[in-house]
Amino acid sequence: MSALTGGCVLGASLGSSGVRSVISDDARPGSVLEVHEPVASHPAPNGLAPDPWDTVITLVHHLANEYASADFYSVLALRERDPRTAYDQDFSDGVVLVSELGAQLVALRETGVLAGEQCVALLDVGASGTSVAVVEVGSGRVLASRRTDELSGDVCDRMLCDHLIGMFGAAEALTVEARRRLVSDVRVGKHELSSVRSVSIRGPFVGGRASLWRGDLDELIGDAVRRTVSMAAEVLGVVRAQGIHVDALVAMGGGANTQIVRQVLFDAVSIPVYVPERPELLAARGAAGIARTVGRRPAPMAYDAPTEQFAAVGTDSAERDMAAASPASAVVSKRPRHSGTSSTRMARASKSRHLGRDRYDDDVASDHHPPHSDGRFSAPEVGDPARVT
Repeated sequence: MSALTGGCVLGASLGSSGVRSVISDDARPGSVLEVHEPVASHPAPNGLAPDPWDTVITLVHHLANEYASADFYSVLALRERDPRTAYDQDFSDGVVLVSELGAQLVALRETGVLAGEQCVALLDVGASGTSVAVVEVGSGRVLASRRTDELSGDVCDRMLCDHLIGMFGAAEALTVEARRRLVSDVRVGKHELSSVRSVSIRGPFVGGRASLWRGDLDELIGDAVRRTVSMAAEVLGVVRAQGIHVDALVAMGGGANTQIVRQVLFDAVSIPVYVPERPELLAARGAAGIARTVGRRPAPMAYDAPTEQFAAVGTDSAERDMAAASPASAVVSKRPRHSGTSSTRMARASKSRHLGRDRYDDDVASDHHPPHSDGRFSAPEVGDPARVT
């Protein structure tokens, strides 16, 4: 058992690249002790693919047994296909299942990014696409939502790989394994470009390592970013036409680390725009927050009835659980707001927009296959195991 298991909870989120998990202190809302990132899986020795959902559940239980306290159920956040409320919860295979939107809201309140807003827009730029949802924070009611696959981490990585091979050439036939390594290196370099102007990428290039510049990234994905932000602005316009005031927009997902995404958002959206620290961790971090409040295992009984325990945890009590997880009055806002002038927005866009002060230890989870879910939650496609966020 890990030394962290004394008072720890596990929160996880399921994406197209697999399960990302956060280990948190059960007594400190918003704390992050360890992070386990999804990694590429390898084919089963017998050549047969395991059941994807079983793979997900097995991985979550493995991480919980290794790092979390036995006093709490683990919580897994799943993306819904057509969300109507952010605070849906279920219980299956010994794991509490929650909506990704609800987990994100919990994390935003715990960390002080949201403190008093009644209605917010959540823009999630992930590996398989970008979604925007306008949500009432208190009730969890989803007022509008839309999704596009035009801007995604996977598409961006493929474009960058093709660009580098076209510019520098391949020294040898590009095998599947060589392509997988190149995608992995490009993903790391892409994230580094949020703070530096260029990175060196190793790969099967004629001249050895190749340089990837932030300007190359901006040129390749700029049109997709602008069209996606335009889609988000349209959703906000539709909601505004209904007389609903949206207090802020929060950008999250791995794509929110990209400077051009922030720059276009800050210029195109008139409401305050926030980008949390490590935005790709938001859903898993919020799932850990939910685990602290609704994930405590019942006291030993004459019979095992975990289903009855969680049947009572539904939308009627969601607002109470949210308040218990992260009361707005208990946190201090750490969020800088952008001003109404374009020049100020652009100046801030060139700097780090991360919020909070936590530091994370990046640890790698055990290998697993890209999974899926059934029911009303969205199922990530099972494809190339090298998919990245």
